[in-house]
Amino acid sequence: MVATPLCSARIVLSVTGTGARWDMAFADCNWTMGSSFCVAGMNSPKRKKMANPHRYDEVSYAGSLYEQEHRRSRFLEVCGLAGVFGVAAAVITDLLGALVVDGYSMISQSISSLAVGRFAWIQDSGLYAMAIGTIALAVGVARWRLKDSKGLLGALALLLIGIDIFVIGYFNEYAGQQNRGADIHINAVYALGILFALATFLLGASLRRVNRSWAAASMLLGALWIVTVPFFFFVPSNWFGLYERGLGLILVCWIGAMGWLLWRGRRRVPI
Repeated sequence: MVATPLCSARIVLSVTGTGARWDMAFADCNWTMGSSFCVAGMNSPKRKKMANPHRYDEVSYAGSLYEQEHRRSRFLEVCGLAGVFGVAAAVITDLLGALVVDGYSMISQSISSLAVGRFAWIQDSGLYAMAIGTIALAVGVARWRLKDSKGLLGALALLLIGIDIFVIGYFNEYAGQQNRGADIHINAVYALGILFALATFLLGASLRRVNRSWAAASMLLGALWIVTVPFFFFVPSNWFGLYERGLGLILVCWIGAMGWLLWRGRRRVPI
């Protein structure tokens, strides 16, 4: 017979943003006579007596941590997917509304013009879907544990963007009129311009610890937004719709990218 080590084993769970890894850490080795070394036999009565009972509690606790992390990861993926679905719905309904409304021009007429008449529900549905998706995305970003004040403030700005888009959609039919509803609509549009600029820079600064390319892209879109938005008030009427949709494209690209980052991108960048 050859002396071989009989070791009690402790299982350690390392949780990362992309999953979990089980490591075996061996300690308290005792020498005994035997012909083989086996760790898988920890459940045998003899091994149970020799091992520290607290270590089985650690295994249970590690399993609990794994389940919590798994549920959190799934929750973030759902929030990200909701954001992607929301902006996709807004783009699709805009195109669909332009097709079914007679005489409508996407180049010269505003997006809000689609929210008037019997097909108004198409445009409104897309904006509501985008609002809900953006709010869900904001909740996911807040739960992402970016671990700084800029990340939390960026998530708050994103949440307010979602609420603001809902207000814009709800008061869409009043656009261009002289009444209280029109005032709410236009003020909500102004608020969107400010909130989006804040969100892109705040979350861009927070994303630097995740991935510098994502951070730079967020700030680049924010800078592009700040530069182009003021010209919105001076665009000739025959190009108004096209310019407005260009600004909208910046908005949906950023929200969609943030949604993808939560949904799929976290698996490819460090958290």
